[in-house]
Amino acid sequence: MNNPKEKINLTQSAKCLSIDQSEKAGNAIYDLCDLEGRIQQTGNLDEQGRAEIDISDLDAGRYQLFIISEGSIFKSMVNVD
Repeated sequence: MNNPKEKINLTQSAKCLSIDQSEKAGNAIYDLCDLEGRIQQTGNLDEQGRAEIDISDLDAGRYQLFIISEGSIFKSMVNVD
């Protein structure tokens, strides 16, 4: 599922999850889902491959982040305190 050639950096604070894709994203999108697969947030990465996701309203717990870009899917677990 993850593309080993593609680097994606995730930085998290209490209120924000930052995505920085090392290569330009084109039409990349993200979905942040709970563990039951329900989409909590969705959006687009900008042309530079970046996005800021406000996670301050999410309940504490684990979430799955999916980034879909040029036919590849990146998946990562995210913990919200």
